[in-house]
Amino acid sequence: MSVVMVAAILLAMVPGGWESSGEPPVTIAVAPRVPVEDSRDAPLAESVMALPDFEGDVVSLVDARAADAAGASEASTVEDLDGPENEAVHLPEDRWHLPLKMRPLSQLSPEAARFVAERGGSITAGVYVAQDDALYVSSPELALPMASVAKVVIMLAALDRAEVEGRPLTAWELEMLEPMVVWSDNDAATYLWDDLGGAAGVDAYLAKQGVAGIVTHPYAWGDSRASGPALAWLLGRMAFGDLLSTEHRELAVALLERAALEQSWGVATAAMGDEPEGAIVASKDGWYPADAGWRAGSVGLVLRGIGETVGSLPYSIAVLTAQNPLLDDGIATVDGLAARIYSALAPR
Repeated sequence: MSVVMVAAILLAMVPGGWESSGEPPVTIAVAPRVPVEDSRDAPLAESVMALPDFEGDVVSLVDARAADAAGASEASTVEDLDGPENEAVHLPEDRWHLPLKMRPLSQLSPEAARFVAERGGSITAGVYVAQDDALYVSSPELALPMASVAKVVIMLAALDRAEVEGRPLTAWELEMLEPMVVWSDNDAATYLWDDLGGAAGVDAYLAKQGVAGIVTHPYAWGDSRASGPALAWLLGRMAFGDLLSTEHRELAVALLERAALEQSWGVATAAMGDEPEGAIVASKDGWYPADAGWRAGSVGLVLRGIGETVGSLPYSIAVLTAQNPLLDDGIATVDGLAARIYSALAPR
């Protein structure tokens, strides 16, 4: 019996009144309040620097005004994630550079890059385009809190463990994966996180996969930080590469498809409104009202369908935001950026 069939049987056994513990994820500490202003009404201040081995001359870094508000600096340590100065963590290059073609987001969509520059708060984003085998990035050195987006990383680590141990998923693992991903159940995420060995176990998984740019919190999975490019690449390798077996890949995508249907916003929203027959749209959102401002993020996939027409080229995308005055500000950033990427990748 396949993993997907087992998952379907387990779903039928779940009581109709099951409710997720919902957002926000469990955390152990909230940073002291940091003043946040809506930078959409402020003059644009953007840092630009050259990055080694980067395709293209320059890449836009975090909005300098937002970085000043957060008290962030390139000298920030990644070990202490609870201080207000580390709401937005700046990673050294060896902690964010990924082993593939990395290009500025502007090379994929100038409109998307301009949109990011005009938004308030802190933003990191990545888009992996399978046809180009390239990762288009905005602020790849910036690691922001994942909130429930971290559940995707937990899911992939759990699936990988089963493959490494040469066994099918246990009934308990399936019982945890489904509510964690589809309904964003926090208890299920915590149980799996602990069962994997917590931060140490997830770190070992990420190191094995060669994924930089994700900094786990030692105690609270929702407070773990990540760059958008790291998440987009990890999800892209799952969907388009050999990160998982076909059986586990199909299960992961199926869970994310169902999660997308449960959500009213996120990186899949633009594609879902124009989804052609046979296409697959999958995503997972996360949000949390921290003292430094609202955190809002989303990761997802848009896959080529089986019909003659598709909504866009297949790609994976991740957008994380923080220090938003309102949750709606973060949602507008995620949805607006995702819509511009979807338009840029319409059939060519």
